Amino acid sequence: MSKEKSKISKKVLAIIGVIAMVLGIFGYFNIGPSDKDRTKTLQNTEQIIKLLEEKGYSATPQLVNELRNKIDDLETELEERSRTTKDKRADEALAAFKEGNYEKARKLFEALQEEGETELAETAYNLGNVYFIELNFPKALDAYMDAVRLAPDNSIYLNEAGKTFYTLARYDKAIEYYEKTLKSDLKTYGEDHPNVATSWNNLGTAWNEKGAYDKAIEYYEKTLKSDLKTYGEDHPNVAASWNNMGTAWTNKGEYDKAIEYHEKALKSYLKNFGEGHPSVATSWSNLGASWSEKGEYGKAIEYHEKALKSDRETYGEDHPNVATRWNNLGVAWSKKGEYGKAIEYYDKALKSDLKTFGEEHPGVARDWSNLGVAWKAKGEYDKAIEYYDKTLKSDLKTFGEEHPGVARSWNNLGVAWCEKGEYDKAIEYYEKALKSVKKAGLHHRVKLVEENLKLIREKKNRGQTN
Repeated sequence: MSKEKSKISKKVLAIIGVIAMVLGIFGYFNIGPSDKDRTKTLQNTEQIIKLLEEKGYSATPQLVNELRNKIDDLETELEERSRTTKDKRADEALAAFKEGNYEKARKLFEALQEEGETELAETAYNLGNVYFIELNFPKALDAYMDAVRLAPDNSIYLNEAGKTFYTLARYDKAIEYYEKTLKSDLKTYGEDHPNVATSWNNLGTAWNEKGAYDKAIEYYEKTLKSDLKTYGEDHPNVAASWNNMGTAWTNKGEYDKAIEYHEKALKSYLKNFGEGHPSVATSWSNLGASWSEKGEYGKAIEYHEKALKSDRETYGEDHPNVATRWNNLGVAWSKKGEYGKAIEYYDKALKSDLKTFGEEHPGVARDWSNLGVAWKAKGEYDKAIEYYDKTLKSDLKTFGEEHPGVARSWNNLGVAWCEKGEYDKAIEYYEKALKSVKKAGLHHRVKLVEENLKLIREKKNRGQTN
């Protein structure tokens, strides 16, 4: 290892490991980069993590990977423009971009777009990338849709629109654009190509979020078959496909099948990286979740504690991944009926996330929501409502009314107010939740909320007749 590489912090190396290994919505990593490329990747990742923390977003592997790829693509584009055009703004944009001054680079792209540059679609696409890097997802979507309008058969533009719709939890639109991407890539490359596998994976992820688990599994199986053919069994992409299959089978309630896939992924990650790698910790965490759903809480806690120990050694105490492990332990203890222990872990997660992100962050909202669930289970309904109200306020600010997280908060508030005997208040929240999940097309959640409404109206009617 070179001296330059040895100076990179353990934290950043660990995050790069996660980025390289996670096969999420945003696709695959490049294989076999040069030392120069690795150093550049590490520098970009440090810059991205700093940007995310400043903006109050969680540095998830998928988002960091996506932003890193966009930075690489945009820098290449700007270097090409600097060589081939006499317009000094290309040189200025390149310099601004390399300095991390994305606002200045964005303004230059906006000026080029307004002046009707000949390559309008490419300019709109690059503008969308800058907005995405700035974490302004609605503006990024507008720019990508401009690119699609100007070049409707370009699979790159279609895919970026799909990813941004997914990021905004607009899953039906994400699926629409992923299907367009798939159609284009199949025509260009044929079935046995990594781009096609990525499209299948993205479709699986979107259908999974909609609760259509059979459909998700169908796409994940196509991805897995393609990856096995392309890479062979001992490749991290294949392990990531097994991992996605495991998650979908867990969601479907087929826990033995899920555990089988997660164990395959774990075995592969251990073979490739050894125990101290973040992907191994993620596999342990996934196995913990599956065992917990299966009702084997002792086994679940054992896996979650392994994941926690590993991530603490990798990242230290004050890191979002460690907060997630504490949160997962809280979930397992809550399912076991040990609500006091669950609250202890949720409080640790909350304290860490508040320190990392501040109050206005989805991770903090998750922690408040979990605390609300635990306090409700203990019969402390006012305390639960307090946490649910905090969650709702945060999620409304972050996502707006049409997001599934907001619907979940309304539903939770309905449950808590129902327990207090405040049926009219509960019905009000359930109706808001129902409207939201119907609009989002989340049919599995529609059934849940409709059932809650039916039960509470029956309770209310019984109360009125007594």
